[in-house]
Amino acid sequence: MIKQKVVIDQLGRKVEVDGDPQRLVSLVPSITELLAVGFGMEEQVVGVTDYCIHPASLLKNKVRLGGPKTIDVKKLQALAPQLVIASKEENTREQVLEMATFVPVYVADVKSKADAFEAMLAIGRLLRQERQSQQLIAQIKSAFAALPKVEKRHSAAYLVWKEPFIAVGADTFVHDMLLSAGFSNVFASHHTQYPATSFNEIAALRPQYVLLSSEPYPFSDEHKNWFEERLPGVEIVLVDGEMFSWYGVRMAKAPAYFEEIWELAR
Repeated sequence: MIKQKVVIDQLGRKVEVDGDPQRLVSLVPSITELLAVGFGMEEQVVGVTDYCIHPASLLKNKVRLGGPKTIDVKKLQALAPQLVIASKEENTREQVLEMATFVPVYVADVKSKADAFEAMLAIGRLLRQERQSQQLIAQIKSAFAALPKVEKRHSAAYLVWKEPFIAVGADTFVHDMLLSAGFSNVFASHHTQYPATSFNEIAALRPQYVLLSSEPYPFSDEHKNWFEERLPGVEIVLVDGEMFSWYGVRMAKAPAYFEEIWELAR
């Protein structure tokens, strides 16, 4: 008798799989890394997005299905997956509903470290990787617990896009990671998760730091210099966006990276 596993995803949807799924599609770069590296299931991953870049071996032998919001659903269906993992933030509702007509789809909605742990445990349960997910979560929690206590937070604007500038607001995973990194978020009071903004608004908020993310927009030294010329006295820092926005395996590396950034703020 095939044992059925059931979890509730982070949209409150019931997700049921039979047995142990051996053909997986991940539409979330950080979940792809979790499956391949955290769970040792790289061989079982048959399809990924164009933005799934870790581990490097994925570039060689996995079917690319397009960008997160432009998934080729027919191509995905042809892979005969037994489980698809998607994200509310990164994938479209219409495509998730279409995929759900022929394959179980777990949808993550991660806005905090606690949400990330919940998703990791649920995915681990679906794939018989409960112990691995629990061990990884314990490792991550230990790494964050070891961070030095921040006596005084420095205010920061975290930018993810240019033309227009787009910042990170509250109720996002990046916001939660900013707090863990020792910063306060000058855009936390905005009613949207990713508010469009302008240079004038950024200047008016008087952040002590402007953090320019490496993704999804690849801010460079040219942009750093541009801000430095116009915001004297404000620290402009190019940051690794993966450390702030990827949940899963990369979270274990984030605290050490945050300490490096915090050293600049002392």
